[in-house]
Amino acid sequence: MIFLLLFTVILVCIFKAKRSTRANRWCIPLVCCLLLILVAGLRNDYGNDFKNYVIHWSEINSIKDVLASTFDKGYSLMVFLFKRMGLGIHTFMLTVAFVSIASKYKFMNEVSPLPIVSWIMYYLMFYIVNDMEQIRHGLAIGICFFAIKYVLKREPLKFFSCVLLACTFHTTAIFFLAVYILPNIVLTIKGVAFISLCTAAVSCIDLMKILAALNTSFLHSSRIQEKIQLYINSSTTEVLSLTLVLRIVVFMLFWIFSYDRKDRLHRLLLNGYLLGICIFAGLHSVEMMAVRASVFFRYFELAMIPIYITSIPHIQQRVQRFPIWQKIGCRCRETAGRKTGVPARRLLGVCMTAKPIHYTVISGLFAYYFIKFIEILFSFHYFAYLSA
Repeated sequence: MIFLLLFTVILVCIFKAKRSTRANRWCIPLVCCLLLILVAGLRNDYGNDFKNYVIHWSEINSIKDVLASTFDKGYSLMVFLFKRMGLGIHTFMLTVAFVSIASKYKFMNEVSPLPIVSWIMYYLMFYIVNDMEQIRHGLAIGICFFAIKYVLKREPLKFFSCVLLACTFHTTAIFFLAVYILPNIVLTIKGVAFISLCTAAVSCIDLMKILAALNTSFLHSSRIQEKIQLYINSSTTEVLSLTLVLRIVVFMLFWIFSYDRKDRLHRLLLNGYLLGICIFAGLHSVEMMAVRASVFFRYFELAMIPIYITSIPHIQQRVQRFPIWQKIGCRCRETAGRKTGVPARRLLGVCMTAKPIHYTVISGLFAYYFIKFIEILFSFHYFAYLSA
């Protein structure tokens, strides 16, 4: 039950962080980071994917093996270099865990106003899947999030170099290239409506059939054919899901109650999260691609939710600046003499600005995260890990 124990340790860290001095508060998330790195990097013969990584490790002995490997080339080359240096697989796994988790730690510590809250969310939602199981995916995500600082600093060469490096570990990182232009875009209500309609239109298309036809007629790639067969077996026809609804709710909460369009980071987070929603919904016919590509952008929740929490004390001022609310206010002033306008606005205003309602929403979100965490433990059989 080590993962429930880790969760308890993180909760204790929150208590300690609140009681510690401001000068020492930074070390609490660092302790959590090191603990998670050690658990992920030093595990032995456990996890659904662990045996596959061991098999791949034994298969890579030369550059020819790297080029012939079905794994992404950056990962295979990394395995080859470690073996050439005489290092073992556990050193390799510990290094992967360090780079992956430390990069996310740096992102959360620099961007989130409540790093320990971000750590809880990361642990419940992403840690087991991305850093205990799908470590190539988790490593690519870590590299991409390390590169975010180059977006904020406007250093395109460093940003694109990092993301292209991430693509050599997991090809879905290619979607992250779009992040560089996102801070330059200011979302409007009309823009979101147009993007939503385009996403809905794309979601009606069976992308795998189109790709299969292109490959058969023009590309003739065995690699693409293998991927098509893999993705077809994981495809789904379900468009509307609880996960999609939750993402839309988080998007709206941040946009209405926390978003500052003058802040470059806020524009990056909001636009990137919307892009993740579009990928998740638009590529639903290829479930594996939709999930793995959109997860890069769902990590933005680690900053968006803490920013939303810190904005709750000032919720009324923020609501009044939201465009829809301003239009409602103008409309209600025009109908002030009638009996229908003002009461409706007051009722809506109470619902949008009442702090207990927002704290209840936050509690509901974390309850959902915890339920998903328990489901992950059952699905990956992690309840048995180190429990004997």
